Amino acid sequence: MPTPADLHAIEDWDTYSGQNVNGEKLLKQPSTDIKGDLKTALSVALDKRPKQLHHVLRSWKQNLSSNQQVTPSFLACFLEDEYETSALKATSLTDKDALLIHHVAPLAKAYGFDLHLAEVTYTVDGGVTWGHQYDTYKAGISFERRSYDDSDDDDYYSFYDYRDPYEVFVDPEVVKMNKRDVSHNLHFSDVLALDGMPMNMSGAAVDGMNDVDDDGNIKDINLYFVNGEITEADRQANFFHEDAHCGSLRYTYQRNALLISPANSQSVKFTTGFIRDFACSTLSSSLSKAMSVKERKLVGSLYAWVTKLDESLSAADKLPPYQRKTDHDEAAVKQVMNALRESAQRWNTPAAFVDALKRCAAERRITAVGIEGLVSAYQTFGWHLIKDLYADAVSKTMSRCLCGPFIAALVSAATTRRDTNVVSWCRDQSESVLSGIEKVEESELDWVLALIGTKSEPTQFLNNTLIPLLQKIDDMELWSAFLTRLHDLKPPKSSTWKVGDHPRLINHCLKEIANAMDPYPVKPNPKAEYAYCAFSVASDIPTVEPIVSFIKLGVRVNAVQSCMPLLERMWTEKGAQRLKDEDLSAVKYYSDLVDELVDFAGDKPTIKQTLRPFFTQAAEFLLPQYTAHSSEFQKAVKASGNAIGFLKDSLTPECVERTPRSTFSGLAKFAVELLAEEAKSARSKADLKAIVKLCLEAAIQKCDLRWESGINVLKLCYTLQMPSYADAAFSKFLSLPDHDVSFYVRSGLAPVLHSLPGFLESNQLAITDAPFSTFATEVIKLFVREALGEKPEEVVSLDELKAIPCGCYDCSRFLKRFLFGHQDETEVREKQKVRTHLEKRLAKTRAWGFTWETIKEGSPHTLRIEKPESVTLLAQWEKTKQRR
Repeated sequence: MPTPADLHAIEDWDTYSGQNVNGEKLLKQPSTDIKGDLKTALSVALDKRPKQLHHVLRSWKQNLSSNQQVTPSFLACFLEDEYETSALKATSLTDKDALLIHHVAPLAKAYGFDLHLAEVTYTVDGGVTWGHQYDTYKAGISFERRSYDDSDDDDYYSFYDYRDPYEVFVDPEVVKMNKRDVSHNLHFSDVLALDGMPMNMSGAAVDGMNDVDDDGNIKDINLYFVNGEITEADRQANFFHEDAHCGSLRYTYQRNALLISPANSQSVKFTTGFIRDFACSTLSSSLSKAMSVKERKLVGSLYAWVTKLDESLSAADKLPPYQRKTDHDEAAVKQVMNALRESAQRWNTPAAFVDALKRCAAERRITAVGIEGLVSAYQTFGWHLIKDLYADAVSKTMSRCLCGPFIAALVSAATTRRDTNVVSWCRDQSESVLSGIEKVEESELDWVLALIGTKSEPTQFLNNTLIPLLQKIDDMELWSAFLTRLHDLKPPKSSTWKVGDHPRLINHCLKEIANAMDPYPVKPNPKAEYAYCAFSVASDIPTVEPIVSFIKLGVRVNAVQSCMPLLERMWTEKGAQRLKDEDLSAVKYYSDLVDELVDFAGDKPTIKQTLRPFFTQAAEFLLPQYTAHSSEFQKAVKASGNAIGFLKDSLTPECVERTPRSTFSGLAKFAVELLAEEAKSARSKADLKAIVKLCLEAAIQKCDLRWESGINVLKLCYTLQMPSYADAAFSKFLSLPDHDVSFYVRSGLAPVLHSLPGFLESNQLAITDAPFSTFATEVIKLFVREALGEKPEEVVSLDELKAIPCGCYDCSRFLKRFLFGHQDETEVREKQKVRTHLEKRLAKTRAWGFTWETIKEGSPHTLRIEKPESVTLLAQWEKTKQRR
């Protein structure tokens, strides 16, 4: 078996010497069947009968020299094992395959043949068709009734006829393709040199591999294969749907092979393919201390790739953005440049690295090589050869955010080496870069702050240069990152950096932000993009996230007090905010902020103490909005640090006058809650009881039964354990309005009376108890008087009136409806029999004022009946009574 060293030697085919065959004479009887004899030679143990292989290759060369027409252009020997193409090379071959190349390579090299590895692919494409489920059956095709409701895929029907209720399943291993329109294709999908380098294979011999006969089949599919057939490989079958009743089927056969071809052949040629990845991998894994011939070739190929890419990018830069079409793979550029740099450092050949940098455009050098790579190259090669290239990269780079970190890293390396020239150069470049920056990115903050260490006047540098630059930027995240880094920054050892400068700078920055920020920030409304014109949707919606982030930043840098001016501006500008946009009311901001800041402050005493003025203002602002924001109001009052005092001071007569009634019931319950939680002294308890009393009295006095339920006021009295206030509530209820008394009685007092029994039962009270009995009596009197009215004078009793209709169909249709309706007269156009019956039933009503007559016009005649007004009024009163 060959050793790894033997296979490594064969891999380097250009320098491989092969077997010495000098002095050999021409064969008298060279082989005329090269393919057949080579097959025979390979079928035996090569290490036992090498002369046979020797004879075949020698004959092949001799036949080529004599221009024998039957001499093959190349031959392919299939390998025993299967290999991944990405890892296929001479040293990766195993067992028999390694033995094959070990014995073929010396003779092939000696007689002027080239060896390559390849993956041979043979495909057969054809169509498959089928009919409907109910009239056709074909092996490999099955049908299943489709469930339309189970699929959410928009492309579910793309391959199927929507009228066909069956889904088709095709087994590509079983189904047979149609015999017509079958196509064949034989090609070498991946061709590699023995060391794995990608190659391109072309020429007349390759082009003619797919020549077909009259039946469309390849004339000789195994023409070039020595030791088997391509179809002996495992078949892969794939099916592709094309329509509801047809598709395409592909059979694929793949095998790895060793290609043997005459060097400098005209009918088959091998040229270098796309070797970027191969070259990078080979150079990066190499341990050589000096550049070899092979590595020089690989370096040259990478130089050419970088040059070509740079030319295409430079040409694209001149075009308008919409016309730029380049395959600029930044990761690939980094891979190539770092492979060249690492190799140059390993060989200690600065010229190789310098040449690579020159071929890469200055504006892309930092991105391509990377900061660590550039610094590492400086540490290896020194400064003299690369200084100008680095200067061009800094001045022309397209990624300004990389300049600062690069300079900072270079300063660190130069300081370690005590290279004052590089440190001075970096300081000059830093000034130049910083002066040219219009916007600082977060990724640049580290190197910008690192400049403090190079300044003799760091405080002056921050005040005069850095902070004014940041003030141009309305970016809370950037400020947060800057101040956090500044807070964590260790002050440089400088005589001008005073102890108080650090926190003073941070406080100054926070105050500047507080004065510049919008106290009522907004963000885009995501629904606005999808809104239709018919439905107006606000383009911006309120957000307190910037304010909360700002407060948290102040806490993080131990300067939260400097954030308070922003909250003060919220208070002073709340009126202007209401006028500016009703949809962005300050109430929303205050309620959201209370939720966020109460949770954030938690059990942190310092933060809670600092935020108390804000919570007091928030509670004052949310008090009139208590019904909608009760939870936020209660949180703000508790967080203010003086909940009882706040309620006592806020609930002035003026406040009570302008505050809605619904607020007071909630406030009273909240005061009772505070009484249990916070009232510790007798004075505080008395104050809270007075607040509860005030809220209950206000709730009663502001109650209007026309718009709200009075039973809730009674429940509040008993919930607060102040049942004596039920008298005041009933007195308020029985205070009749100046107008619409009837409406007030029906819609206000009557519902209270209706709900009273349930309320009394739940509180174990009786209707006979005072003041409930008094209230019930008064409501009933008012209802009878105002809602029902006095009963009209009875000319005839209701019982006598109800006795007029006899109950028959005609009496029910005509008399009953008329007698108890609001009409004063009615007409009945019916047959003589019906009219006579009705007149008999009406006979005794003449004494009550009823009249009737027969109008003898038309057919049938009409009976006209009139009743007195007193009867109409009595009927209406009775109807109202029953309804109420």
